[in-house]
Amino acid sequence: MLESLIKLVQTPGDAALITFHVCLATASVVSNLLLLLALLHSSALLKSNHHLYTLSITISDLVVGAGWFYLALYEASETFGSFYSPEKVLSTIHGISLVALLAAMVDRYLAVQYPFRYIQKVTRIKVLILIGFVWFWPLVTIIIQGVFPGKGSLTYQGYSTMTFSILMLGIMVILNARLYAVIRRQQKREPQADGGTRHNSASLIVVASTLFIVLWLPNIAHVCTCFAFKLCLIISNNATNPFAILRMANTLTTPLIFLFGSPMTRDSVKTLVRRLRFKR
Repeated sequence: MLESLIKLVQTPGDAALITFHVCLATASVVSNLLLLLALLHSSALLKSNHHLYTLSITISDLVVGAGWFYLALYEASETFGSFYSPEKVLSTIHGISLVALLAAMVDRYLAVQYPFRYIQKVTRIKVLILIGFVWFWPLVTIIIQGVFPGKGSLTYQGYSTMTFSILMLGIMVILNARLYAVIRRQQKREPQADGGTRHNSASLIVVASTLFIVLWLPNIAHVCTCFAFKLCLIISNNATNPFAILRMANTLTTPLIFLFGSPMTRDSVKTLVRRLRFKR
């Protein structure tokens, strides 16, 4: 059963909270949609491996941003079951962006640290297969868990999610530090013209992953504390859940970083805008 939080507004604070979530979801959808159009509009962007990862992250964040209109503005019972609930599905899709960002970090690390070997070994087909697997496996897992829930499946899901999140975040922190160190070291050795493109894309990944870690860490810490020590905050809905809001803010920061930080993406947006003006 759905119950709109808009109907429950009683104070100016409630109205401000609803307005904030509408603005957050709208900004997330618009920024991700703009980045998606910029990527699809430029064949040059889609020829580079790291922009394929960006495309995957953008699609994931766009779906989650659109879903925030539902998660933040409605209180819903588990009509579809715990595994098929919109919150579960959207959380899984949001987790896909985490794995895709980690894969993008590995991609940029190899491109900067081992450029010649990277060109020989890392092909477009391999990247597309990896991205396909990143999307395919979590969604299939949801379906299998829903069809064959079994006893204790929710407990297993909770602990497996916690372990996976800690592992991914730990790898991301270590890889982020190594990637930053490699970029700094090579920027001192190579002229900007020689390694500028590789360094710029790697720097964007470092900034995006740093914000990702900062915004996801409180939620992961809360999940760990809740499962390990049973110290869970009682939060009535997503609209007042600070951990969910911080995690959701990541779907806005990531596209903005790639939109404003990448010269190729900015050029694609400018070209797209000029074409739309010309058609008018």
